[in-house]
Amino acid sequence: MYLLADPAMQTEFTVIQSQGVASFECNCKQQDDESFQSTSYHSYGETQPYTFNFVMKRASFSLKRNKKTELKEQYGPNLTVEIPVGQARICIVHLNDGKRIELELPDSRRRDILVLSLREFIKKALFEIRPEKKNRGFLFRGK
Repeated sequence: MYLLADPAMQTEFTVIQSQGVASFECNCKQQDDESFQSTSYHSYGETQPYTFNFVMKRASFSLKRNKKTELKEQYGPNLTVEIPVGQARICIVHLNDGKRIELELPDSRRRDILVLSLREFIKKALFEIRPEKKNRGFLFRGK
């Protein structure tokens, strides 16, 4: 993938793809899971949501807080990422089980790099697990 508008962003994206790992600091909210929400919102009288590390690897991603893994997800066909209209720093990751995570990053540039990188990792992971097609012609040629 080539990003024409920003050479620095292109360089960072290329490095992430070649290393096969990336980490982004973000704030996080997850729907439909009370235990996770209580750790990610303003619990215990906190004035700021907890900061998480969104860590992507070639086969999966994880959400970590204080070096403790809160969520780990394998890339699958139902995993998608979207950018909501009118939100400059937010992206939404739809998990394989139907739940969704809202990630808020420091700026739109970091969000765009995360989204592009995650989409590329998903695409590559799904390509690798897809069964190979046998290259057979219409008529079998035996010798």
